[in-house]
Amino acid sequence: MKGAHWRADGRYFSGGMSLRDYFAAKALPMAWQAEQESSTHNGPSYQGAAERAYEFADAMLAARNV
Repeated sequence: MKGAHWRADGRYFSGGMSLRDYFAAKALPMAWQAEQESSTHNGPSYQGAAERAYEFADAMLAARNV
């Protein structure tokens, strides 16, 4: 497969988005909703929603390794 290779840690990488990125993208609508519901007087933050999405992604990755 063109552009695909094995990483130094032994995992396969295709050159596209990582599984973590994919999980974060899937979690983003829920993360945005949570950010809106918990926002302060400054309103919801795009940065906050993105951070939440990656927190969800990290939790999903951890759950896969249980």
